[in-house]
Amino acid sequence: MLAALLITGCDIDNETTDEPLPLTFKMNTPPFASSPLHLGESTELTFSVRTRPYAQSAAPTSYGLQVSLRQFDWDNAAVVATLPETTTGHLLSVASRSISQAVASLFGGEVPVPVDVYVRMTATLQTADAPATIYSNVEHLTLYIETGK
Repeated sequence: MLAALLITGCDIDNETTDEPLPLTFKMNTPPFASSPLHLGESTELTFSVRTRPYAQSAAPTSYGLQVSLRQFDWDNAAVVATLPETTTGHLLSVASRSISQAVASLFGGEVPVPVDVYVRMTATLQTADAPATIYSNVEHLTLYIETGK
């Protein structure tokens, strides 16, 4: 009788589910999003995800950050920059200088003060076929950038 229960338990453990990959995921609202942020006064900013979108997958997931001058124009490379920092954890630390440089490059020089930008995180699942990238919600930031540094 005990052997039958163990075999049944093994049968259930061996079942797989083919859950579809998510289309988006939730980035937590950064605590600094509620008021203007002086990038010259901080060395790094931390962004985090609420739920890891590919948690059911054994494949590695890397998270990154994009900055845009427009809230709804994420396919336009002229107004979107992808920052170099990435992580495999749920917290992403981004150098303030990286954000300053990305925004300055999008403006092509002089940046208005303050400047309103939009950020979203990326999650890229490294699969055997090809990397699959999805995007988080968008958050608004008001920044004071020192472009002379």
